Amino acid sequence: MPTDPQKEDIAQEKYGKAYDELDSSEKQSVGGTKGGRSRAEGAGSEGMAEMGKQGGSATKDDTGSSW
Repeated sequence: MPTDPQKEDIAQEKYGKAYDELDSSEKQSVGGTKGGRSRAEGAGSEGMAEMGKQGGSATKDDTGSSW
């Protein structure tokens, strides 16, 4: 199965080697970077700023207690 070109680019940026040469933790980091970029594109700069303002509020239920 061919590697995603986006993952190849990120692997080169972060580690200077091909995606297939990375160990499992490095591959996980590449995936996280790819996901973060996708979320940022989808939300735009205003959406990302709004998420930053909310802080930990997304981890609290209606009673106000943390999970």
